[in-house]
Amino acid sequence: MSEDQLDTKELSAGNSRASEKKLKVAAILAEFDDIIKQSKKDELGPFLKDKTPGYLTEMKKHLTGYRSNWLTFIELTDIMPSPYNEPRHFGVRANGTQKDMITLAAIVLLERSQFRPWYSFISETIHHWSREPFILNLLRLCKPTGFAEVLVDMSTARTNASTADFNLLVELEKNAIISFQPQLFARSLAQFGISEARWNGSENVATLTSLRENKAITKKSLEEIFNYESPINDLNATRYSNSRKHWSRIMPTLIEEEFIDRGYVLENSILAQTKDWDNQIKTTFRDVVESIAPNEDELVSIQSTIFSLLQYSHVHVVNFGIELCKKIYEHKDFDVSSFITWAGPIFMRNDLKTSTKISLSILEHSA
Repeated sequence: MSEDQLDTKELSAGNSRASEKKLKVAAILAEFDDIIKQSKKDELGPFLKDKTPGYLTEMKKHLTGYRSNWLTFIELTDIMPSPYNEPRHFGVRANGTQKDMITLAAIVLLERSQFRPWYSFISETIHHWSREPFILNLLRLCKPTGFAEVLVDMSTARTNASTADFNLLVELEKNAIISFQPQLFARSLAQFGISEARWNGSENVATLTSLRENKAITKKSLEEIFNYESPINDLNATRYSNSRKHWSRIMPTLIEEEFIDRGYVLENSILAQTKDWDNQIKTTFRDVVESIAPNEDELVSIQSTIFSLLQYSHVHVVNFGIELCKKIYEHKDFDVSSFITWAGPIFMRNDLKTSTKISLSILEHSA
């Protein structure tokens, strides 16, 4: 066989393989389309797990098209009839189940860097997990790589995406779908039960019941609330005072039931005042200190931490520190010399009249 004939044969074989792959890709995409359009939610997981490996590039491109054509808010007047017989109407092509299915396909197939345009859709879908069992079933089956990191990114992004529900995170961790992520679990736990607390103004029994059912992971997550800035005050505390008080109401119970050490809560609520966090979050931690009502011995044992508040720039933090000093200055172990060192700058500020007055009283007593 001549060299030209060999080249022609190889070219023909290459074209045949390319054509064969093209047909396979078309078949895969057609099957995916059928599953989505017919809302065959129980078939989606096995399809993604068994049939998409080897076709990720094509599936990702297809998903981008779905996001644009099925999930984008558009005018639907010429596409589908209005359910209310309106002359013009708007919305998305996908129904609720289809939206969740498309989003779950993205969760399974995309890489971390590709998720940002999907944040709002992911947030909506994972919000449905408790009433749509197929969502958790699919995640159990497919175990998407890097999903925990995506949830962390979403929880800290300045977008409309919300932090995943704590009960969902617990289920995902139990099923080895995600690993424990301190920042993610802290932010989620911080918000847990707050929406109910807005309205009833009392201890949220449902919150405590759920936390008791998942005590081990709740204990780990609860400690991390003091290490990461989180929406522990719901970021709407000025509008909903009950939500700001939510954690100060249930923290004494959590301490009593040994979810967290009392001394750890006390010292770290005070240390939170010196962190570069939202002032409403600091206020919430001050409420926590007030709720556990520390005695003189407890406060004296961490007086060096309390003294560190006295040179902070924020007036409310300094005043809080001085109020704590006021409770312990008569204690036999009160460190007067350290207090003098830390309190010195107070006397040079014009915005700390109350703290100046209390500091003078403490010095007079100690003279």
